[in-house]
Amino acid sequence: MQLLIGENIRRLRRELDVTQECLAEHLGVSTQAVSKWERGEACPDIMLLPGLAGFFGVSLDDLMGMDALRETEEIETLIAQAKRNLELLQSGESIEPLRAALRRFPNHYGLMHWLGQCLCEADNFDMPPLPPEQQPRRREAVALFERVLAHCIDAKQREKTQAALFIACDGLGDAEKARAAARLLPALHNSREVLFGRTLYGEERAAEMRTSIETLAHFLVSQMKELADPQDQCNTKLPTEERILLVERAIAIYEIVFPEEKPGGVLAQLAMQWEALARLRLLAGQLGAALGALEQMASFSEAFDARGEWPQSLREEKARVLRAHCYDLLREQPEFQAVLARLKA
Repeated sequence: MQLLIGENIRRLRRELDVTQECLAEHLGVSTQAVSKWERGEACPDIMLLPGLAGFFGVSLDDLMGMDALRETEEIETLIAQAKRNLELLQSGESIEPLRAALRRFPNHYGLMHWLGQCLCEADNFDMPPLPPEQQPRRREAVALFERVLAHCIDAKQREKTQAALFIACDGLGDAEKARAAARLLPALHNSREVLFGRTLYGEERAAEMRTSIETLAHFLVSQMKELADPQDQCNTKLPTEERILLVERAIAIYEIVFPEEKPGGVLAQLAMQWEALARLRLLAGQLGAALGALEQMASFSEAFDARGEWPQSLREEKARVLRAHCYDLLREQPEFQAVLARLKA
C-alpha cells in the first residue's frame, strides 16, 4: 500500500503558505529532509508524525492519505471483479455495484469505463442492432464512454474507451457513430503489438514478440470468422468454397501459433471454428466432411471443459447448437449421435 504522506505534506504546506524551511525549523529537522519527504524519496520518522499532523491541523489518517488509499483499493477491487465477471460472462452482476461506486466517485474515469463495458456485455446478441428492450443499457454505456472521452487526458484510458464506444455504437446499429469512433483508433501498424517489442532486447524481446504474435493471430482469426460466417449475416455474398477456405486457414493459424499446449480461449475458438466449418460443409453438400468437423468440435469442447477454467460447459453449449435445423440432414447418422453423446456426457 503506497502512502501519500509526501504529497500531502507538500499540499498542506502550500495551503498554509509555509516554506520548507519554516516546517523544518518547527520539527527540528533539516530543510533537505522536508524536501526529500515531499519528493517521495524518504518518509518522516514515526515520532514526527503527531507533530506534523498537529502543525497542519489534520488527523494522522488525513496526513498519511489513508482515506484516499482505502477509496483507491475499494475502486480497484470493484474493477478487478468487473473484469473477472466479464471473463465469466457474468457482467450483469457488476452493474449495480459499479453504479453505486460511481455515485460516490462521480468523476472516476475507470469506473465509468468498466460500468460501460459491463452494460454492453450484459446483452447477448449476434448482429446489430439490439432489440429495443436491450438498448437503454447500451445507450447508458455510450453516454459513459463519451464522458470519459470528453474529459479524460490519460492516453491509455482514452484508447480503451474509444474502442468500447465503437462496440457500444455498433450494437445500437448506429453505423455512422461507430465508424467515427473506429477512425480515431490507431492503425494496426501503429499498435503496441507491432511497435513495443522493437524497443527490447534478448529474452524480453523474444517474450514480447511471442505475445504479439498470439494477439495478432487472434485478430486474424476474428476477421476470418466474420468474413466466413456461414449465415452471411453481413451479406458479403462470398461463395461457400471461399468461406470454407477461410475457416480452414483460421484453424491452421491457431495450430501454427499454438502447436502444443493451447490456452482455454484458443480451445473454445477452435471448437467454434470447427462448428462453422461443419455448417459450411453442409451447405456444400459434403455430409461426411461435416461429420468429421463436428467430431473435431467435440474434441476441442471436451479439452476446454477439462481445464475447468469456466463455470459454463462448452459441451452443453455445443449440444444446444446442434439442435439447429441445418443439422437435420445428419441427425439420424450414427456419427452425429456419437458426437451428441460426447457433448452430453
